[in-house]
Amino acid sequence: MPLLQHLCQLLNDSRFGTMIRESDYAYSIIESVHVLAITLVVGTIAILDLRMLGVVLRPIAVTRIARAVLPLTWSGFTVSFLSGFLLFWAESAKMYTNPSFRA
Repeated sequence: MPLLQHLCQLLNDSRFGTMIRESDYAYSIIESVHVLAITLVVGTIAILDLRMLGVVLRPIAVTRIARAVLPLTWSGFTVSFLSGFLLFWAESAKMYTNPSFRA
């Protein structure tokens, strides 16, 4: 058995992975948090990009907007990464069968 497959199977068979997968609410809540965090990342990047294009917030300096949204972007990325790992933990054996994941 390849190492990656073995690790995925260990995560999948763990008590925590099973708890997330079999819970009535845990997986759905984690997935909702994950989607909201991704939305936060994309939204803050969009605000900065639109400002750099001169479409919105013209009177405010780009650096000021960047300083304001960068902590939100990194917070969203961190929450997205952690919630994504929890989602992976619950379904790791199933995800191993996906060729895109292994690539």
